[in-house]
Amino acid sequence: MRIPLLHADFERGTFTKIAKALRKLLEPHALSLMQSQEALALLLGYRNLHDAQKEASSEVPSSFLSLASDYTELRAVQAVVWRLFVHYGMSIVKGRDLVPKLHLDLLSVNVQRMELQRERDRRYREKGIFLDEFGSFAAYAEPWPNQTPALLEAGIPGFKWAIMPDRTVFLWHRLVEQIEILPANYLDDLDGARRLPDASDPETAFVVNSLAPAAYLPLTEALAGHEPMAAGSAQWSIKWLVGVGLEPIGRVIVADKLGALVPRVFDVNGVDIFDALADLLCGDIVTSDAVPAGILESNADVYLLDSFEWTRMSSGQSADALLMDRRNRLPASITLVTDGRRFYVQSDHRFREHGQEYLATRIFNLQSQLDLIRHEELFRFVQLPGGLEARMADAPVFPAGGSEWYEDVTTALAAQHARNMERFASPETVRDLTEAVDLISVSQLSEFVEEQINLDLPLRYPDSTEVDEDLEADRSRAVHHMESLGDEAKRTLPGLERFSSLSLGFVALYVNGFYPGSRYGYLAQWPQKADHLAQSKLLSGLLAYKGLVKQSLSEGSVALVVAMTAVLSGNLRNRSELDSVYLSACRIEAHLKLVGRQLDEAAAWRKVESEAAECRRHGKFMRTGEPIPETRPRSMAEAFAGMYTEARGNYNPNFFQLTASK
Repeated sequence: MRIPLLHADFERGTFTKIAKALRKLLEPHALSLMQSQEALALLLGYRNLHDAQKEASSEVPSSFLSLASDYTELRAVQAVVWRLFVHYGMSIVKGRDLVPKLHLDLLSVNVQRMELQRERDRRYREKGIFLDEFGSFAAYAEPWPNQTPALLEAGIPGFKWAIMPDRTVFLWHRLVEQIEILPANYLDDLDGARRLPDASDPETAFVVNSLAPAAYLPLTEALAGHEPMAAGSAQWSIKWLVGVGLEPIGRVIVADKLGALVPRVFDVNGVDIFDALADLLCGDIVTSDAVPAGILESNADVYLLDSFEWTRMSSGQSADALLMDRRNRLPASITLVTDGRRFYVQSDHRFREHGQEYLATRIFNLQSQLDLIRHEELFRFVQLPGGLEARMADAPVFPAGGSEWYEDVTTALAAQHARNMERFASPETVRDLTEAVDLISVSQLSEFVEEQINLDLPLRYPDSTEVDEDLEADRSRAVHHMESLGDEAKRTLPGLERFSSLSLGFVALYVNGFYPGSRYGYLAQWPQKADHLAQSKLLSGLLAYKGLVKQSLSEGSVALVVAMTAVLSGNLRNRSELDSVYLSACRIEAHLKLVGRQLDEAAAWRKVESEAAECRRHGKFMRTGEPIPETRPRSMAEAFAGMYTEARGNYNPNFFQLTASK
């Protein structure tokens, strides 16, 4: 691609200014100013400086100014990068990083195109049209060069990243970025420069021999340069130890999914922490710091920030108040200490994974679990396995301390839930629950519903004393819908006539996961007469109406069904007790989900490490990432188009290859 020049580029000194920048770029070649101008003309697509001056025009050709043309500033930069490679042997990766320093945006063609884009955007705004990134997002597909199958056959690692035995890391995206810069006629350029490989497939040979080496980086260098994907699947991350005054103390390596911290504090500068991270990625051990005797304890106000948070705060881009967030505090189980020269971390909770020693950052609190079992209201009605407390007392705090408790309690609640669901599906249970609603005071329920509707659907804005017509209309529609649900309840379920239709419809909304005024509340329905299971759930919600509003069913319907054990057992003393049982079930369910998520994360972390160990055993790679797709990935727009054409019955599996080649 030849980049057009105007007389103005020479008259205003723009060409000379860019040539001076190029002179610094090509400093090893020791070019004079005249030679750098000759070189710039060559890089812009001309034979020499005289040719560039001769071809310069008074105005930019219209074909280049059209916003629909193939010319863009990015393509101009790519063309210069390619010519630097052909004529000066500069690697494409290096050229891609250096060419922006030439400021090609100062050329008249790029200045005028930018002005046209601004004018177009201004006209669109006047018409109420705003351009966003969704079109680009929908059209984006994962880069996949046409040479990919041939490259994989030629021995390029078939993964998006792969750590080699020599501790270099192959990064597929670095190779793809170089291929994307190649012009359509790059083989002709190589042939003209006598750099075309002598091979049966010169295209593949060129990529493998000339471009692929730049896709390999020393692992430590890639980690220190924050190269995407270099750290693999984020098994470990680097975090900053920071004092309350934003003073950096040191850096540590944390395995968040495992809930662990490598017991060694690294300096805030230097690459030793990246060497240690590389050791972990390659399956080696990072030695722990030995805490010397006579140590002095450090300030307790220490925070643990990831690199992104630290960069924002240290540069003043984020409020210091974020630093005080309790989630960022160094875990209470770990103490930061110092001997006056350097810092150390210590903890009583140490464990090993794949030979590496860690400090636990996430402790299963045995006492809180025992308190949960002993004092939660739900466990008066749900029987737990015998001997659980004794078994828990012998378990380590990590990583298995919560496992047996979690499994036993989850199993007990799941079994009780299954038994209750089986009973819920019977007409006898519907009858028993209908009789149990006699415990409910009609007046108290009506007052409660009225209070909640006033909270959820106010008639006035906070700063107004007058009723707002729109708010009044919203409440009227919501109340009408709830009354319709209540009327349906009375028709399908005898025994509820003493309750107002509004109260019954209110409960039906919450049991279905909605609330008065919610956008999709109209989807809530009262079940048909033969649907005993759904009727039992709604009657359960009616019995536990106060708890239901305090703790919505977003935690899942398991808590409500299990809480009904108190009713089905016949041991319920009064209705208010059922609210306590339901809220107890919600607390237990939330705690189980938290513990389960932690155990699942630890299991996923261990699975990745086991796969990496198996990978190292084969010897070809130390660790690998996601495989490179065998076929060209589709964009979101293509995927939807494929679904549409397939639904019409005229789906062409080659449709996307055909359109991509046009």
